[in-house]
Amino acid sequence: MAINLVLLIHLAFLLSIPIHIWPELSFLPWLVTKGLVPYRDFFDHHGFFLSYILALVPGDALYIVTQLTNTVLVYKILRKSIFFTLFFVLVSVFTSENFLWYEGVITMLYLLIYLLLIQKSSLVLIGLLAGLVSLIKPTAAIILIPILLYRRNLIPHLVTGLVWVIVFMTYWIIGGLSPLISNLFLFNQFLFKYYEGFPVGDKRILLLSACMIIFCVYAAIRSKIIRLVLLPFSYMFVSLVFLRLAYGKEHLVPIATFFVIFVATTFAHTSRRNKILLAGAICVLSLALVRQINYRYAIIRTERAMAARNTTLSNVAQFLNQSDYR
Repeated sequence: MAINLVLLIHLAFLLSIPIHIWPELSFLPWLVTKGLVPYRDFFDHHGFFLSYILALVPGDALYIVTQLTNTVLVYKILRKSIFFTLFFVLVSVFTSENFLWYEGVITMLYLLIYLLLIQKSSLVLIGLLAGLVSLIKPTAAIILIPILLYRRNLIPHLVTGLVWVIVFMTYWIIGGLSPLISNLFLFNQFLFKYYEGFPVGDKRILLLSACMIIFCVYAAIRSKIIRLVLLPFSYMFVSLVFLRLAYGKEHLVPIATFFVIFVATTFAHTSRRNKILLAGAICVLSLALVRQINYRYAIIRTERAMAARNTTLSNVAQFLNQSDYR
């Protein structure tokens, strides 16, 4: 099957440079394995769900599975379009750069919710997934806006609310409700005041992408397909929330993913003239992405090869394990 070839191409990219796992995504799950509870026993300003996942699954494996699953989900959402799935792989490689971070897993759950929405699946299941994704980052609960616009039903919101009621009650029982609120909400409210700028080095890619979005909006209005593109556009729009603190390109993963789906959906339903213009823009953007990927990967490969020789973190982890730290 063609999708198998696409997955092999994506896997080749994933294996071409070492996967970088941010220190907190190694250390915090390790604390969880020692029986410590997030917020109550140690500080964290992200959701706790990913720490528990990484306590069970190695980070490298989780990253590869997440990335390949995203490709398969995009393939299914775009009705098995190989052209746009390949385009997605380029966009994904460009934005992810083999960094394991929260947005990658969030994107996978967002895509799964998207697929369930267009398949008219259970609203309770959709609400449960929305609740789980909000446990990775509370701001990810903004996905409830596109869900409401598309299904016009509050059941997913009620289920997500129930998930958080259970979380609050559990932390209240174990004496961790106050630090949960302080770490997860009050600290992030303070942190949002500091914006680090947009993490795209090549501004031409950003400009071309912005022009494509504007053109797709124009084409959707002229072709009277606004209802058809509303879901991917609203997904893309709410994903701007992850750019409030743009420390790295990995924050771009959700918005970049739904940019591809928005463009592909517009392409599928617009006029032949618009399709030609969009196809040309996609080819130009793809060439720019390939150029940037080659440039960035050459730098990253050298940086991570040097980092691999620094055994400080591994020595610390080994010492803590030998000391049977509690």
